[in-house]
Amino acid sequence: MSSAPDLITARPHTQSPPPGKVYSIVPANARSLGGVVALVIYILCGLAAIYLDAPPRVAPSQTQEGFSLERAMGDVQAISRKPHAVGSVEHDRVRGYLVQTLTQIGLSTEIQKTTGVDKRFGQAGTVENIIARLKGTGDGKAVLLAGHYDSVFTGPGAADDGAAIAALLECARQLKALPQLKRDVIFLFTDGEEVGLLGARAFVQESLWASHVGTVLNFEARGVSGPVIMFETSNRNGWLIKKFGEAAFHPVANSLAYEIYRTLPNDTDFSVFKEAGYSGLNFAFIDGLAAYHTYLDNIQKLDPASLQHHGTYAIALAKAFANDSADDPKENDAVFFEIPGIGLVHYSKSISIALVGLIVVLLVLVMRLALRSKSVSLRGFLVALAALATGLILAGVIAVSAVWLSQKLASYSDRVQAGLVHHAGLGVAAFASFGLAASAALYVRLRKVIEIQAAALAGLTVWFVLLAAVTILLPGGSYVLLWPLLFSVAGWLAALSSPRFFSKSFASLLLVVLALPAVFITLLLAHKIFTALNANAALPVTAMLGLLLMLIVWQLGPARMPHPKLLPGVFVVAGVLFGIGAVAASGYDISHPRFDSLFYAADLDTGKSVWASHDEYPDRWTSQFFSGAVSKAEMPAFFPGSSKKFLQAPAPQMSFAPPKLGVIEDQTMDGGRHLKIKIQSGRGATRLSILLESTASPFHVVINSKAVDPMPLQKGTWLLQYYGAGKEGIELAFSVTSSAAVHINVEDISNDLPEQISSRFQERPAEIIAAPNRFNNTILVKKSFVL
Repeated sequence: MSSAPDLITARPHTQSPPPGKVYSIVPANARSLGGVVALVIYILCGLAAIYLDAPPRVAPSQTQEGFSLERAMGDVQAISRKPHAVGSVEHDRVRGYLVQTLTQIGLSTEIQKTTGVDKRFGQAGTVENIIARLKGTGDGKAVLLAGHYDSVFTGPGAADDGAAIAALLECARQLKALPQLKRDVIFLFTDGEEVGLLGARAFVQESLWASHVGTVLNFEARGVSGPVIMFETSNRNGWLIKKFGEAAFHPVANSLAYEIYRTLPNDTDFSVFKEAGYSGLNFAFIDGLAAYHTYLDNIQKLDPASLQHHGTYAIALAKAFANDSADDPKENDAVFFEIPGIGLVHYSKSISIALVGLIVVLLVLVMRLALRSKSVSLRGFLVALAALATGLILAGVIAVSAVWLSQKLASYSDRVQAGLVHHAGLGVAAFASFGLAASAALYVRLRKVIEIQAAALAGLTVWFVLLAAVTILLPGGSYVLLWPLLFSVAGWLAALSSPRFFSKSFASLLLVVLALPAVFITLLLAHKIFTALNANAALPVTAMLGLLLMLIVWQLGPARMPHPKLLPGVFVVAGVLFGIGAVAASGYDISHPRFDSLFYAADLDTGKSVWASHDEYPDRWTSQFFSGAVSKAEMPAFFPGSSKKFLQAPAPQMSFAPPKLGVIEDQTMDGGRHLKIKIQSGRGATRLSILLESTASPFHVVINSKAVDPMPLQKGTWLLQYYGAGKEGIELAFSVTSSAAVHINVEDISNDLPEQISSRFQERPAEIIAAPNRFNNTILVKKSFVL
């Protein structure tokens, strides 16, 4: 039985077709190389999209903005020698370097030392923000450029956020050398971002300069490479996006990222600035996620092109906003996306709605022409619609199943495990290829009952339904569907009208060409989703590619291939090759290390100490600590209210100075008590974890004269955490409505392991590094007090 006729029909110029007869560009029984040519073109287009999704090439010396990469890399090297978490000696050194450098540049600089508070989670800490100002000629609102100079304790922070700090230093040098700008430019190097955005909160709440700020440009990183993406803006961003598109060198941004990010619980300092009512833009590069918050976040791994992209953004945008006479007029949110190498496309949501209306008109015309040609029946359309939906679901199921299987294999194979961590791109490509192979095989299997022309119309319809939903629910993301669909529908309209205007072969070529925007936009976004999610991107990437396959089902259909099974075969071969490549390239080594976890916990109340780990099982380094009676259980003494289970084994007793608690004030009033106490780490640990246990809820809780809300854990217990306490400790005051005793558990936490390890145990091999867990490579010492 022959395959169904092609959708594109052509009437002879001299006569009408006989009733019931359909004339197709591709005859019903024909096989051609048209699909192969289209597939090659689309693969090349997709590769071009991925290739162009990169930062600008590194300039030999300076970019067009005068940014000196050599000087900026020198700053990164000075900043990221070692981890510099809040309260550490290295943190003090980095702060001193920044103040000295800013003074040498010639900017007036001050340090805002205070207690920063994050009331949401009962967190506080001693922060020292660095604020430098470049005076402008006018008195308009200042432009604030921000980045945080603290790192996590598990990594040196070359990218997060050393690259941003270096970019801001270089920006300060360049702006200082220019004629005076109209507005002040404030450079804010925040402290305590990694422990609750404490420095940013302290700035907006206490700094005299906070009320002078109009626009904020915040710079971040969540990897070590890739283009710098403008991924978040303030609300009503129309004017901001226009200025960004005009001023930025090589802009990379899209409104879908903005729509998604604002629904997520993720935070950066920019979250604080938005809450304070500032307008602004938030930037980050996100490729190389495996390095995030680990020792891989070092200057050797940092991509100089990403650093350069940070710097060119900072300089160009600081000049643009500081020389603009207008403050942000708060225009309605824009829809925007970049075309690599060309610039930023941006337009209002009203234009987006108008374009959706145009698509409706074009789609109706396409349906009308198809029905008049008698090449599509309602039954055929519904069957094709069901087949396409089934194919998309099947692709997702296969991809998710492949991910599940690889994760199971990873528990038995270091090579597979390393591949998921360090070479996830090849893995995701393999999973998606197998999913698409299943979908394409379904189309081939059903080719005798599916009218290919009906399948093409069904694909357009599915895309339109999704476009309508996204335009209503997530308007910033509408461009992803709108432009591919607009070009595709226009192509079908022209092709169906081909007898009047041009030849059948030209109509076929036109359909292939007008699908290129769909391929380019879809593959570009799929690549961005992968860089954001890494191995977790398999399902969304497969779903996007499955939708793309719907839209180009005619261009790659069985009737346009030398053999109907060619397309699923290509996907299967690609999946196998990607899978082999992922396994072959994988394996733990110095450049691609294994992550593990170990910490030491000493309960001074019971006299017991344990080695503990977040890991599922010991590796070849941690096994030396878990060689005895190993268990896996909760640790309520150290993590009350948590159901997390840790590997545990008895540890040798080590001598630690205990945490100290002194009562400054204890007053009884109205049947309750008011307490003021001094808490210190006897060994100078940088972090304090304080658990209050009482029959009555604590209220009016104050740390170092700053109000804070303890985080409730379970009935009768509340948690407070403090960072950067140092030897001086903290003052904690609170009231309770009961005169009953209050139990206080004080846990001091230092970002190291016992010194005795070096003499009694082997050090970590070079191919194993600390995982970015909050309590990895730490010593926890706990002592209880009753007041």
